[in-house]
Amino acid sequence: MQKRTLLTALIVIVSISFVLGSALEVEAQETQGLDAYLGLSFNTYNLSEFEEINYEDHGVDEDVSSGLSFYAGAEYDLEEEGIEDLKAGAELEYMSVEYSDLDLSLSNLGIMATASYRLSGIDEDLPDELYLTGAAGVYRSNLVDEEVDKGVKDETFMGPGFKLGIKGSTPVYENISLGGRAHYRYARPHSEGDIDFSGLEIGAYLDASF
Repeated sequence: MQKRTLLTALIVIVSISFVLGSALEVEAQETQGLDAYLGLSFNTYNLSEFEEINYEDHGVDEDVSSGLSFYAGAEYDLEEEGIEDLKAGAELEYMSVEYSDLDLSLSNLGIMATASYRLSGIDEDLPDELYLTGAAGVYRSNLVDEEVDKGVKDETFMGPGFKLGIKGSTPVYENISLGGRAHYRYARPHSEGDIDFSGLEIGAYLDASF
């Protein structure tokens, strides 16, 4: 199951990179002020109620309260449109957890619209690459249970989500920057089943400017 989940994550990230790369190749020829990024985050989750429900069904005890996620996105600097200190864009995010004692796995894919506000627009003493960030969109969670009596149980749930936080970066080579970010994430695609990926995110990313 772990190999399958890892393969799924890799397929998602490669697909994201391909789609963004194709879009950016066109956009870079027509405009400036476009940033593309790819990153990795450590996350906390709020899956305790989900775990309690499934412990009763399977009779085991296993706690997963954190994990890694991959994300990729692009943002356009609206200064090119006459709006100062603001960027807007889109992001895809993928995370998953494994319950080895349960033969059960959860994955979560976020499709988000993003906005970033340059904080030096409020205080000139702050670095130009420090931003207040937010995102809103849809999370799609997939539950796979291989321990059910009548074959594999595979269910999908969708629900709204958002993120709010801060990010900053520093140039490392020509148009490439290394950045870090911290967010609070709300992502509860299935409230009745207590699938709740809400929590804190601390991430690092590479950013390419065009």
